[in-house]
Amino acid sequence: MFNTKFEDHPNKAFTILTFSVAVFFATSAKAEWVFFNASKDGSTRFFYDSSSMKKSQNGFNVDELMDDAEIKSTAADGHLSVKLRKAYNCESKSVKYLSMTAYSDHMATGKIIKRETADDKWNPVGKDSINATMLNKFCDNATGPSAANTGFRTAFIKGAAESCYKTQRNNPVNDIATDTQLKKYCSCFATYLADIPNQQLLRDVGNGDVPISALSGTMQLASTYCTKNYTRR
Repeated sequence: MFNTKFEDHPNKAFTILTFSVAVFFATSAKAEWVFFNASKDGSTRFFYDSSSMKKSQNGFNVDELMDDAEIKSTAADGHLSVKLRKAYNCESKSVKYLSMTAYSDHMATGKIIKRETADDKWNPVGKDSINATMLNKFCDNATGPSAANTGFRTAFIKGAAESCYKTQRNNPVNDIATDTQLKKYCSCFATYLADIPNQQLLRDVGNGDVPISALSGTMQLASTYCTKNYTRR
């Protein structure tokens, strides 16, 4: 937690911003399932987790989900949904299956029925396939594979800014601050953190694998910058 003054006049500090990041990081750690395709008969829907996107040298890794309307006769284990971790190569247009987890209920919930680690083999992506949809969505554009981080960045900024604003607005010491000031500050703060070079560190903190103190230096810089530039009336 940091205490930072911000001013509406060069010589008048009128409030203290106190910011706790523990709340909003929980938001970024949750799966953000985004629908992107379905089977022709509509019995199976396909999703990707925007919060799981991780850029690689030539592409990206992502969690995907196959969700069935009902247990299919071909599913001997009785699963309703399957989560897959995949690696995509934008240059060679290929895909590699990293892991698979089958669940008894919809949307990767319920009992884990089966878990497997796939072999280390790259497979060509077939035309008009589900994998082709993902490849085209995140590789076939001007920014290339870096676009794979778009979903995570958007979700992170949204969750961080909303939690920041709620925390600041409910703090009595910020009664004099306007909603506009606090929203501008929180948007700036969340964006500053989302754009740090070490994206993996950001994800690790969000998942609880690394203590929040690992970002203390960046948080202080963000607070100082946003206080100076986004908190005037």
